Amino acid sequence: MGFLPSTARRAVPRRGRSTQTASAGIVGVVLMATVLCAVAPSLLAQTASSGRSLGVTLGLGSQGSLSYVEAGVVLPKIGGSFSIELKARAMSSLTWVPTLDSSLSPSAFHPVAVGGVVSLGGCSPMFQGFFRAHGATELFLGYTFTPYDSAIYQIPNLIGPNLTFAILGYFGVEMFTGSRSSIFIDAGGGYKNFIVDAARKTDPYVVAASWIGSGFGIRMGTKLYF
Repeated sequence: MGFLPSTARRAVPRRGRSTQTASAGIVGVVLMATVLCAVAPSLLAQTASSGRSLGVTLGLGSQGSLSYVEAGVVLPKIGGSFSIELKARAMSSLTWVPTLDSSLSPSAFHPVAVGGVVSLGGCSPMFQGFFRAHGATELFLGYTFTPYDSAIYQIPNLIGPNLTFAILGYFGVEMFTGSRSSIFIDAGGGYKNFIVDAARKTDPYVVAASWIGSGFGIRMGTKLYF
């Protein structure tokens, strides 16, 4: 009476192996958690520091009726988010600009503006570990001239002595392709004009070129951080 039938003994579960499996699973979870705890701080630190050091930037875009190329230096972030960029930019009209010459005859010319850009802005914290939003206000100072017309028709600068300026703003997204490299796309716009002698303010070429570059703008490019 003190012994179970053989069929009953076979029905009793064997707990030894299941206990070992559960113990192994617990040990595996603990090891994974330990590794993640050890690695996560370094990963977070690398993500947080991405794009905050000295770097260079190269971009292409359009501003109003002008297309442009730019290159410059990205200074280290101040306070982790405030950014300053110093760039050189060359802007050229997409097509010949129609106007009326001094005899009121139809004419066309091709203005080009070159100068420097100071960009002041900021960026958000990193999202999903690889992209962030950013925006800035830009001040462009430079010079407008007509090199294509001068080369083809052997004439002097149709604009004359001038100081070209623009006040622009943009908002965009920067996506990191590595810890030290990224690509970006921005949209915005602003106002462009130039300062000339009072006697030339009504010149047809000056009037026609003054508004070229105002309006909507979009650009894309890349940044490399050291």
